[in-house]
Amino acid sequence: MVGYVGTTNLEKPLALVLLIPEHEASAELEHELQEFVRSKTARYKYPRKIKFVDNFPRTAAVKSKGLNFAPC
Repeated sequence: MVGYVGTTNLEKPLALVLLIPEHEASAELEHELQEFVRSKTARYKYPRKIKFVDNFPRTAAVKSKGLNFAPC
């Protein structure tokens, strides 16, 4: 999870989700993921937005590059 600045100038959680080929991004899936995380963590930690991505940027050593993702 990464953060984004919301309309109130506070940083909010943003989840980056890499889908497997059998699934498609949808509002229903986004809501289901938010509810799942909300049930497992503190209420303030659940992602307010979910961004579905095709891949994560990687270095030559197959490590994730810095999380320089633009919010939704």
